[in-house]
Amino acid sequence: FRNREGDWCRTFAAREGTSGVACRGGDGWAVRMVERGSTRAGSTTPAVKASVNGMIAGAPVDAGAERKARAGAWR
Repeated sequence: FRNREGDWCRTFAAREGTSGVACRGGDGWAVRMVERGSTRAGSTTPAVKASVNGMIAGAPVDAGAERKARAGAWR
């Protein structure tokens, strides 16, 4: 998704139970929100969902739009 500043952002979840949101700005990716110890593979926690809802501008993108953004260096 794009945040209100126009940066690309995405949620993430790691095996050790860490999840959050990272956004790509001028200096690369930066973690904007992190939560430890409360994730299961493939799930999004209520705290991560709330963080996304507070940042998102417009609708989330689908897999094809994400591939296109990645191919264009996230521009």
